[in-house]
Amino acid sequence: MADAGTEVPFTGQWMDPDGEVVIIEATQVCWPDGTTCPVVVKDERTLELIGAEEVCQGSLSSDGGWLCWSDGDTWVRMLSTHEAEQQPAGEEDEGSDDDDDDDDDDDDYNFLMLLKPAERKDAVEEVPTAARDELVADKLQSADHQAQQEEVSTSDSEEEEEEKDPEELRRREEEEQEAERQRQQQRTERKECAALAMELRKSAQEALEAALQQAQQEFDVQKMVWESLALQRGARHQGMVASVQSKMELGLAASREDPRRSTEALEAARRTALQEGDILSKAMTENIEAMLRVQQLAEARQRLAQELVAAAASGAPALGDSVERDILLQECMLEDSRLESRLDRILRERGAELDRL
Repeated sequence: MADAGTEVPFTGQWMDPDGEVVIIEATQVCWPDGTTCPVVVKDERTLELIGAEEVCQGSLSSDGGWLCWSDGDTWVRMLSTHEAEQQPAGEEDEGSDDDDDDDDDDDDYNFLMLLKPAERKDAVEEVPTAARDELVADKLQSADHQAQQEEVSTSDSEEEEEEKDPEELRRREEEEQEAERQRQQQRTERKECAALAMELRKSAQEALEAALQQAQQEFDVQKMVWESLALQRGARHQGMVASVQSKMELGLAASREDPRRSTEALEAARRTALQEGDILSKAMTENIEAMLRVQQLAEARQRLAQELVAAAASGAPALGDSVERDILLQECMLEDSRLESRLDRILRERGAELDRL
């Protein structure tokens, strides 16, 4: 591999602007990383830097000391033989032009110093004003041309739109309006689903609190009855009372946080009391049964609320199966006819939407 900055003979081909392939002989500059860059002298004032993918062409600035490539990013400093000899070794990468220029005493710019990428930004600031202004003008002209092309393209698109069949345009407009109407309807239904879910949860909580308060009051009365009869009944009866009492306390305490556990405890208390026959009063038994019913309807309302929340979040129909809808709605045991009517309507509408899908 050649040392950095050395000249390497190069022969290759290049396609000129007319599309003809030209065989060229040139000099390569070997970069520090081992890659090489061919440099070709085209004519008196034009040189070409051949990159890995394309050929860049540039012209000398008015003072003859700078070469600006047409890509706008690559800058080449033209050095005289004397200047090149004074460059510290290893600082800049140098190459030479064709040997035909060596005999021309009037043009001593027979060396190229290709600026490395890290140095190009600083080098741009040092470019003579005339060369920089020329480059800026070229870029502005290119930008104006591109803007004109885009304007023509936009105008053509508008004309094509006007030339379309009026019937087709009307059909598309109707489709867009229908799509927007459906989106608006879905947004409305989602809001209604969320609102109904909140009402269901509120009604479930209120029913549970009312039943719990009534059961707790009756349980306090029941405990006083047990205390008054403790001396009249035997040890076996007292053991059964203790078992039922512990289950009742657990069932009432867990009713808010763990409804399922509460239901299991209350059912166990009722079964134990039925085995003995006279452990619970009639009022207490009725309150336990009321608690169990309320917990069942509260669970159904919570489940329906979850379905509605899911439908509001995803837009998917809630409880698409009509039989499942009717059963769950009955299990909710809603006393509010207005709420029940709204739920029935929204569930049937969402179910019909699922059937269409």
